[in-house]
Amino acid sequence: MAYNYKIKLKQYRKSQHLTLVELSEKTWISKSTLSRIERSEIDPHLSAVVNLAKYFGCELSEFVEMTE
Repeated sequence: MAYNYKIKLKQYRKSQHLTLVELSEKTWISKSTLSRIERSEIDPHLSAVVNLAKYFGCELSEFVEMTE
């Protein structure tokens, strides 16, 4: 099982037609960090996940739900 944040991050970003650069500028999370999260290369800090959930207007629990 894994956390769903990488899938949610990409879905939310694409639904708002944002590039990684644009999202980075809006959330103060570096482009490279966002990219690495989407590619499952790193697990984000809780503060980054909270920041992203707030930006996209979703509940934190929705952003980090588990997948099989």
